[in-house]
Amino acid sequence: MIEEKPYSFGFTAASLRTKEFRTTIEMITAGKQDQLASALGGGKSTTGKRMALELTKRAQQLSPEQMEYFLNTGLDEQNAMAFYAVCKAHHFIRDFMIEVVREKTFVYDTVLTEGEFITFLRTKAELHPEIESLADSTRQKIRQVTFNMMAESGLIDNRNDKNIAPQFLGPELRAQIAADHPSWLKVLLLSDAEIKEYQ
Repeated sequence: MIEEKPYSFGFTAASLRTKEFRTTIEMITAGKQDQLASALGGGKSTTGKRMALELTKRAQQLSPEQMEYFLNTGLDEQNAMAFYAVCKAHHFIRDFMIEVVREKTFVYDTVLTEGEFITFLRTKAELHPEIESLADSTRQKIRQVTFNMMAESGLIDNRNDKNIAPQFLGPELRAQIAADHPSWLKVLLLSDAEIKEYQ
C-alpha cells in the first residue's frame, strides 16, 4: 500500500487572494520577501505573517517562467494560475478537484453539493488520520474556503449554488501548466482528450 503524505490545511489562512498573490510574486521576484508580511498585513502583523507564509508557499510552486506569465497576463488567467498553485501546494484541494469535481463533469452533473464535500472528507480520513483530529469548526472552515476559492477562480458560478462552470483556457495558459506535467490540467477540469494534446 502506498503511504499517503499528510494533507496540509494551511490554505484556510487565505482564500484565492489573486491580488495579494500578485504582490507576493512581485516581491519574491524583486528580492523583497522580507517585506511581504508588512505589505499583506495592513498593519496587522499576525495576519500579515500568516498570509505571507501561505501565499509564499503557493508562489514557490510556480517556475520562474510561470511567475513571469502570471505577472503579464489577464485576470482570468491569473485566477486560474493562482488556483493551480493552491492545488500544487495543497493536495487535498487537488484530490477533491480530480476525484470529485472533474468526475462529475464526465457524467454532465454540474451541481456540486456540500454533501459531496463532506463525503470526500470522510473518505479521505481513512487514509489521512490528520483529518480525524480536526475540530468541527476547522472542517467547516476548510469547506468554506475551498468553495470560496473555486468561486473566485471561476470553477463554480458562486459559493451558494455551486454550479460547475465550463472552463475556457487559452493555449498559453494550458502550455504553462502542462510544462510541469500535462496531468496537472485535470485540476482545471480539462478532458482527457484536451490533455492528450500535451502528452
